[in-house]
Formats: sequence, C-alpha cells, structure tokens
Amino acid sequence: MPIYLRYNTASQEIPLGYFVDSTDGNTAETALSIANTDIQLWKTGASTLANKNSGGATHISGGIYYCTLDATDTNTVGSMVVYCHVSGALSTRTECVVLPAQVYDSLIAGSDLLDCNASQLGGTSQTGRDIGTSVLLSSGTGTGQISLSSGLVTLAGVTHTGAVIPTVTTLTGHTAQTGDCYARLGAPAGASMSADIAAIQADTDNIQTRLPTVLVSGTADSGSTTTLVDAARTESTTDHWRGQVLVITSGTNSGLGRLITGFTPGTDTITVSPAFPAAISTDTYEIWPASDAILAQLTHTSAVIPTVTTLTGHTAQTGDTYARLGAPSGASISADIAAAKSDTAAILDDTGTSGVVVASGSKTGYSLIATTGLGNQTANITGSLSGSVGSVTGAVGSVTGNVGGNVTGSIGSLATQAKADVNAEVVDTLNTDTYAEPGQEAPGATVSLAKKIGYLYKAFRNKITQTSTTLSIYDDAGTTVDQKATVSDDTTTYTRGEIGTGP
Repeated sequence: MPIYLRYNTASQEIPLGYFVDSTDGNTAETALSIANTDIQLWKTGASTLANKNSGGATHISGGIYYCTLDATDTNTVGSMVVYCHVSGALSTRTECVVLPAQVYDSLIAGSDLLDCNASQLGGTSQTGRDIGTSVLLSSGTGTGQISLSSGLVTLAGVTHTGAVIPTVTTLTGHTAQTGDCYARLGAPAGASMSADIAAIQADTDNIQTRLPTVLVSGTADSGSTTTLVDAARTESTTDHWRGQVLVITSGTNSGLGRLITGFTPGTDTITVSPAFPAAISTDTYEIWPASDAILAQLTHTSAVIPTVTTLTGHTAQTGDTYARLGAPSGASISADIAAAKSDTAAILDDTGTSGVVVASGSKTGYSLIATTGLGNQTANITGSLSGSVGSVTGAVGSVTGNVGGNVTGSIGSLATQAKADVNAEVVDTLNTDTYAEPGQEAPGATVSLAKKIGYLYKAFRNKITQTSTTLSIYDDAGTTVDQKATVSDDTTTYTRGEIGTGP
C-alpha cells in the first residue's frame, strides 16, 4: 500500500529499498552513498521527474535506507512515486500519496475532523434553514415564521398567489363603495354599465361595416413616382383598377395615396396621378375603393368622370375674365384665329426669299443696296449668301467670330504679317507645345505625324528588354510593357515581328 504524506510539510521520512547488488541481484548493499540527485520524484500531473529537494538517504539495516522529504518535495496533492538508482545496486520504486493537510490530520494523524458541508440534499440546493425540499420554520412574525406562543401563522406582508381561502362569513375592515368613486361612476343609461358598454360595442360594429375595405394589397417589384409594377397583379382587363386609390404602406411614401389612372395587364403596371414625392421601390401597398372623402384631397389629372347630369357649386363665367375675351368678329374666336392664319400665309407669299418685301411681280433681279454703300451692320445675318461676291476692295479689319463653314475657293497670297503669324504657330507647335507619349496600344499603319514621332522617341528613350522570343518597350515608369513584338534568330536571319500592344 502507498505511504501517506501531508501536503506541503517538511520532515516526513519514508523508507527506500531493498537495495541489492546489481550483479547477483541478492546481496544487500549496506554502504551505498545516496545523494539527493540519485532520488527522483514523480508528482501527479508532471511530465518530468524532479530531484529530491535536498539531502540524500541513510542506511537503516539490511539494505533498507530512509530519506526525509521537505515541503518542496510534498507540494503537490495526489500520487507521488519515488525512484532511486545508485551505481552498484538495482533501482528501487516507492509509492506515496500526498493528502490535503486537513484530510491527513483527520485520517492519519487523528488531530482533526473531516469537514462536512451539505450544499445539496436529494438534488435540491440548500440554504441556511433548509432540510431537503422542506423549509425549517422558526418562531417569529416574519416571512416563513409562525408565532409559537399563539399558534397562528401571520399572513400579513405575504403575497398569497394561489392561496385557498375558506368561506368568509364576516368581513371586517372593509368599507362599502358609497363615497366619491361611486358618485363619479354615475347612474348607467341602461340597465347597467355592462349593458351600456354592450350598446357602444354594437354601434362601433355597425360603423365598421359602413367603412370602405381594402380591395387588394401586395408588394411592388419596382416602380417610379407615377408607376407601380407587381407581377402578382394578374388581372387581365386594361384599366382594371382605374378610378380606385393606391395607398403606399411602407417606405418613403408610406401613408400617401394617389388616384389610379390606368392599369396595363401585359406589364402588371399601375399608373397614378399626381406623382408621389419619391420613386416606388419594393414598397407594400393597398388599393382602396374611391370615395368622396379620399378624392377630395387628390388632383384628378386624367381621371375618368362619369356623365354629369347636374352640376352644383359652379358659377358660369360671366365675370371679368369673360368680358376680357370680348365678342368674336366671326362665328367664334377659333374662326377669327383661322382667318388671321390665312392672312399671314398671304403675307409670306408676297415676300422674297430673304424675308424683305419687294414689289409685286418678279421676285428676282432687284438691287437692294444703293450705290452709296452699306453702312455699319450690327445685326446677325442668319441666312446664307449663295451668290458670288465680285471683290472686296476695302480692308476687313478682323473676324472675331468663328468661320463655321469651309473656304472652298483659293486664297491668292498671304501678306507678310499673315506669313509671320503662320510661321510663329508652326514654330510654337514644334518648340513649345508638349505631347504625351503613346500609351499601351498597337501602333496603327495610318496615324498622325505627331504620333509617329512619339513612337520613335519612346523607342529611343524608354526602357527596352529583349528575350530570345520577345522585344518589350516599357512605359515612362519602366514598370508596364506598352508595346511588344516577337523576335527569332535561326543563326542566319534575325527576324523582329510587327510591334503590337502590351503587356
């Protein structure tokens, strides 16, 4: 059986042995020198052996030795195995158990008693005054107590939910309700207040039956400020819902209603007017029957109104606006407008192509500008000059606007200033203007001269690499291949293919 040791306690002696000769396995070894490093301890939960803390072992008799363990050696509760192996002797193994101090003192030393603390009885958690599932009552007037002197249980201060109270023959301490509260209730209109409440309920039920009910409801798939699309609308009649009211019940337009002006079965689309403040998305909606109370708040653009037999609340237009129209010259104002249009058409027939009135007869061959010359003109000539201009003998100061058309004739010669201006623009284009290098693309066969020069400069300036199969021209940063070409060499002819785009 194991040797019991006290947890974390010094000066605890245990025997080691028998130590017998390692050659014959029989002769007792009585003069061994055993150091603390020859004694190895295994403690519960350890994955390695530890040397005995200090002190070796001393011979007792016949190959039996003893060693003294200290607090460090016994600092782990549980099983402990003591191994000892010395040169010249076979190894030994000693089983020990380290007990908690209170358990060791109670079971081994007999100097203490084991603690017993009942936290549960029969699976029921216990409190200070519990025994099992029953409550230990005590004398007193508090909760869960009885007065042992009177033999009565005081119920005051206890909530009696579910309590069974026997028949009450006499009720004391209770005042009949005849005071202010009773007066405030007043006398019922009918047989009782319950009868009055029942009558009100009947009236509200009757009101509910008179209110319009929703015809259909659903969730839109999509829409706009004036349309709602719902594939669940399977009605096959065009304008099936026309004249009813669409009420949005979620989203930005929630609570708003609009008059339905059309329904398209093929696309399941409801059209309304006027437009909602925000476009309809996947909003929920209801369709209600039109009523005077609802239509009074809507703009009825495109609404279908049935034949009006009697119009009330409408005043005939006989006031100021009517007077301002005046009496028509002909049968009606429309007839007067038609006559005016006929006159303007006749006026156009008597005008020239330039819009200038000329004499009757032939419309061509008239000189419109006298020989004294045409003065300064500040207005725009919006038409075209299709005839020829013989010559301009005077100087044209400047043309500040753009010439939108083409000069199809030849320009005889440029004056000195004009030549200088053209030369300056060419020099500026070559020496001052800058051009970005061509990007990542395949050079075209027919491109501008500027782009052709750009490709040559890019090939001269930028990074170029060549492998056995590919020539690569990089961008300005030297990180991306913008143009490339295949290359080959059969030891007789080196061939570079046409430059194409990178990378």
